[in-house]
Amino acid sequence: MASKLHSPRLSTLATRVKLDAFERVKKAIDDMIAALTDEKAAEIKHKDFCVSELNENQLQTQKKEAEKEDLSAKIATTETTIRDLAAAIDTLKAEIAEMQVQLKRAGEDREKENADFQTTVADQRETQRLLKAALEVLAGFYGKSKAAALVQRQGPAGPAPPPGFDEYKKSAASGGLGPGSPLLGSE
Repeated sequence: MASKLHSPRLSTLATRVKLDAFERVKKAIDDMIAALTDEKAAEIKHKDFCVSELNENQLQTQKKEAEKEDLSAKIATTETTIRDLAAAIDTLKAEIAEMQVQLKRAGEDREKENADFQTTVADQRETQRLLKAALEVLAGFYGKSKAAALVQRQGPAGPAPPPGFDEYKKSAASGGLGPGSPLLGSE
C-alpha cells in the first residue's frame, strides 16, 4: 500500500509492524524451540527410564520364569516321591496284613500244638499212674509169691526127670544150652 500511495510514513509504519510482528514471531518461535528442547530432553529422559524399566521388567520376568520352572520341576519330583511313598506304604500295609494273618495262624497252630501237647502229657501222666498202679499190683503179687517161690524151690522142683536125662548142669562154654545139653538133648 505504501508503494501505491507513495507514502513514506506508511512504508515506515508497515516495516515497523512487519519487523515488530517478526520479532514477536521470532520470540514465539524461540520460546517454542526452547519448550520443544525441554520437552525433547524430558521425553529422552522418560524414554531412558522406560527402556531401563522395560529391561528390569524383562530381567525380573526371566528370573521368575526360571524360578517357576525350578518349582515346577520340584513339584513334579515331589509328586513322584509322594506316589512312590504311597505305593511303598500300600505294600507295607499289605505285608503287615499278611504278617498279622500269619501271626494269627501261628497262634492258632501253637494253640493246637499246645492242646496236643497237653493231651500227650495227660496221656503220659495217666500212663505213668497206670504203670505205677500195675507195678504196685505186680510188686504186691510178686513180693508175696517171691517168698512162696523161694519156699517151693527148697523142695523138689517137680517130678523126677524121665529116664535118659541127666541132672541139669551148667556148661561153662555154651552157657548151659549147647548140643548135648540135658535140656536140648542130643541131636
